[in-house]
Amino acid sequence: MDILFDVDGTIADVHHLWAERISATYERQLRERGAYPFTFEDISDWSFGPKAAMLGLSPQDCTDMIFQLWKERWREVPTVDEGVSRAMQELAAFDIVTSDAQGQEIQQWLGEQRIPYRAFRQGGSSLKLTYDILVEDNPALAARIREGQHLLLRDRPWNRDIPDCAHVRRFHGSEELPDLIERIMRNP
Repeated sequence: MDILFDVDGTIADVHHLWAERISATYERQLRERGAYPFTFEDISDWSFGPKAAMLGLSPQDCTDMIFQLWKERWREVPTVDEGVSRAMQELAAFDIVTSDAQGQEIQQWLGEQRIPYRAFRQGGSSLKLTYDILVEDNPALAARIREGQHLLLRDRPWNRDIPDCAHVRRFHGSEELPDLIERIMRNP
């Protein structure tokens, strides 16, 4: 079975840096509206949440800011939890697939985090949907997976309305992944 791991929001916690940048850049506007600071929990949907929209930021504006953060501050991007590297070293045979434009920076980050992978590919949902097991944070993929595919959805504020079902399973920490993936591979 082919396994993919997404990067942003799944293994890399760039969204906390993004929320800090939004708070700093738009402090005055957020304070005027009684909405300061912009926090991670404010990213309540796949379009970066109503606070981002209130500031006039489109989803593409927000995504571009994340790409910029990777370019400028990739060494500062933390993992989403302490167990990421250990869990991924245990799994070893998977691809990293990201739609991020900053492939070089992400590959350097993966190396510094000691995260092994089989292949690094850049592409969107159509590429991701060619895999059997998707380790992701994107809620839109839940409606698009086909029979025989499995979506392991890292719990994030923007995907909490997606219920678990036979082929969609939510996880909260990286230490859960080796067991979840082993169970899927035993009983696809």
